[in-house]
Amino acid sequence: MIVVTGATGHVGAEVVPLLVERDVPVRVVTRRQPVAFPAAVRRGDTVQVPFASTPAVPIDPADIAAVAVAALTTGEHRNVAYKLSGPQVLTPADELRLLGEVLDRPLRLVEPEAATFRSWMLGAGMSEAAVDAIIARSLSPEAADAAEVLPTVAEVTGRPPTTFASWAEAHADRFTDTGA
Repeated sequence: MIVVTGATGHVGAEVVPLLVERDVPVRVVTRRQPVAFPAAVRRGDTVQVPFASTPAVPIDPADIAAVAVAALTTGEHRNVAYKLSGPQVLTPADELRLLGEVLDRPLRLVEPEAATFRSWMLGAGMSEAAVDAIIARSLSPEAADAAEVLPTVAEVTGRPPTTFASWAEAHADRFTDTGA
């Protein structure tokens, strides 16, 4: 029996069907949590994105799920810790531009000040220590160096990881009124 927490979240929603396909007994735990980025795009063409120039290596939740299921259901991954990444280094500004191309409409990025972001996160219930750590990490010069493309998804799954543009194409309905 495998327990999947967050079974309706980005990754959990991908993990559960893969386990069911393999006839693995599953128990699910869920908590409803809104996703702000799609809602912001649905509301209009201006999206507030903190740390918009900080590079990252976005990964498709389905790729995380595929690696997780391989690790949970095959012996070759026992006692192995994997570091995962998507296939390309992008900034949040790059992601918003690519999303705009997929949606065939311009999306305008507004980057809030770190103090504004801090008050939003504290208002959402995050601890001061966690918020301050996120801000410090995002503003540090080392943040750019941390964005590293890794081969793990391809090595574990036997297929290349999904690009952000491909993910956006597959999930474009999440960013429109019809997909809300």
